[in-house]
Amino acid sequence: MHDRRQFFIVLRVKEPGLQARLLKHLNELPGTGFLPSGYRTEVVVHNDDHETYRWFRHEIDHRPENCAILISDDLVEGEVLQDETWTYLPKSFAKELIVDGLFATIAVMKSPQRVVDIDRTVAADCTRDEFRHALALCAAKLGFMLPPRKQKQQLPIQIRRISNKAELSAYFRLRHEAYTVMGYLQPEIERAPSGLEINWNDRNAIHLGAFLRQPNRREHLVGTARLALMPLSPKHAEWATMQTFEQWTDELAQSDPILSRSINQPLSLTLPIFHSVRKLLSPEIFHGASCGELSRIIVANDFRGAGISSKLTRAAIDEARKAGIERLFLECLPLHMSLYSKMGFRVFEADARPVIYVKKTMVPMELRLEQAGHAVSHHPA
Repeated sequence: MHDRRQFFIVLRVKEPGLQARLLKHLNELPGTGFLPSGYRTEVVVHNDDHETYRWFRHEIDHRPENCAILISDDLVEGEVLQDETWTYLPKSFAKELIVDGLFATIAVMKSPQRVVDIDRTVAADCTRDEFRHALALCAAKLGFMLPPRKQKQQLPIQIRRISNKAELSAYFRLRHEAYTVMGYLQPEIERAPSGLEINWNDRNAIHLGAFLRQPNRREHLVGTARLALMPLSPKHAEWATMQTFEQWTDELAQSDPILSRSINQPLSLTLPIFHSVRKLLSPEIFHGASCGELSRIIVANDFRGAGISSKLTRAAIDEARKAGIERLFLECLPLHMSLYSKMGFRVFEADARPVIYVKKTMVPMELRLEQAGHAVSHHPA
């Protein structure tokens, strides 16, 4: 089974000169240490959309052990939105190809920019190094999405709240590393000098870390989770904690000129999910319930397979109960739905939607804490 796994680089480029140039870049790739280990690598060239579609259905959809990166100059198209702004979106051909398997995309564009559900974009006249960088990030993303091997021994992991600014800095750094690989960051945040991932919601959130206890009694951060809250009353039990997290977050962001601008751009609807699923705000659905949003569940690559994601999720649910949250939301990739379903989360919206900031289509899920057999303490007035 192991030697039958294949890593495909699929080239579907209409312009002949561009196809030849990209093929040359591919032929100059290093032989090892660049693409996921344990896979046989093969470059496939297609000249027809239907041929590409059929190939993906056969080699990726029906063979989940395989993975692929699609590179094409025909993945996106311009579109005028309702507010009369111009944007780029995946073409119908690309939408049909977006699958739940191990699959990444690179769109070749005249003017590269972030596009919903496209992992990376490069210019048609990109250099070899620029092309290799985009390819390496997509390969790293696929490596991050591979099912982890279970750790042979139980790791001494403690899940707890971040307790000081140094820990919070390490927490934001791990988030930046993971979200860069996954293609979730705005270009300016990806290039932030501090190497931290911080946004406005971090100012009003409970931050949890997974810490590996080392023999010298020191702790090493190996996982993160964020519980974003709606604005709290000063009488709320978590008010002082939120003030401390806000202060540390502001101080870390102010040291970076890019993050200092980003953190001062508040969301109009407080929680990110309210922007992607607007119907949550309708009176018949919202009912004024106390809401929170779980996100940034990240585990460092070397520690995947030890059940840390599950521990972080359970700890965040406990924190939500203590904070009086009645409806806990999250947005996840389809391949992670089973993890959260085991924790009691349920899909509440039939259509997956692009997530604000992240620009990836994800599945919205919800946990009704009052239905989990636990009393809910409502926010003080």
